[in-house]
Amino acid sequence: FIINNQFSDYDHNERAKTTGRRLRLDYAASWDKSWEWGYFRPTFKVKHRTYDLDDPISAGGDDSPSVTVPIGIIDTGIYLDRATTWLEGYTQTFEPRLYIVYANDEDQSDLPIFDTGETTFDYDMIFRDDQFSGGDRISDTKQVSIGLTTSLIDDETGIERVRASLGQIHYLDDRSVSLGSSV
Repeated sequence: FIINNQFSDYDHNERAKTTGRRLRLDYAASWDKSWEWGYFRPTFKVKHRTYDLDDPISAGGDDSPSVTVPIGIIDTGIYLDRATTWLEGYTQTFEPRLYIVYANDEDQSDLPIFDTGETTFDYDMIFRDDQFSGGDRISDTKQVSIGLTTSLIDDETGIERVRASLGQIHYLDDRSVSLGSSV
């Protein structure tokens, strides 16, 4: 179980900037089943954001907007290894991974952006359920990520000498939550 609660108070000297308070609640329950040859890890998350703004984002808007998004994740992979036939004294690993995420798109247009940005894309990003850093947006995604990692391990020292990874995200639906506008 994971509980991540955060209360933040944002204030600026500039009149044009949005000020207010944010309560961020992230809860998750995961079942981690591991074997020597692989793992299976289903997770259910609930992410909630609620605000108390000094002024609404838009004229006539809500000064206490909130959003709740349930997220389902399945993360599974296997570990395979073999002695190399082309390079004596090394073991080659082969580690395929499957990562499935389902998160609904909820209207977040009334939410301010205090500390949120888009994360830099890298290999590990394809195995994340959120494309944003910070706490003001909750990603909507319906995706299947497939990855493959291989490495060469020196049998004598146990040191990993070479590692390579390749992966791809397959989006099952267009994402609509962004920093500029959302659903």
